[in-house]
Amino acid sequence: MVTHFPLALISSAFELLYGATVFTKLDLCNAYHLVRIREGDEWKTAFNTPTGHCEYLVMPFGLTNTPAVFQALVNDVLQDMLNKFVLVYLNNILIFSKNKEEHVHHVQAAALQRLLENSLSLR
Repeated sequence: MVTHFPLALISSAFELLYGATVFTKLDLCNAYHLVRIREGDEWKTAFNTPTGHCEYLVMPFGLTNTPAVFQALVNDVLQDMLNKFVLVYLNNILIFSKNKEEHVHHVQAAALQRLLENSLSLR
């Protein structure tokens, strides 16, 4: 089953944050370059340079649908946390909680561990 997640609207994000008092913002490093081009599809990213033919192995900036593909990846990794205590917009992750104790659990046990398990590095 494929689940589609459009980019979040700012107005809907404010509704999710109602009552939250503690926030952490995480920024994924080299965001699009964390997505591997499907094996066998590298030729679709080919280009010529004065020194020869090149193909990307990871998602390059400017490729059609790059933001949507990356958004889907991060949403899939954090799917069970989305709209509960995590808000994702491309390479930015906002974790929000009602109190400090709850927030420590959300950040450490949930979001950071999940990102580590999926090789998504933070800035």
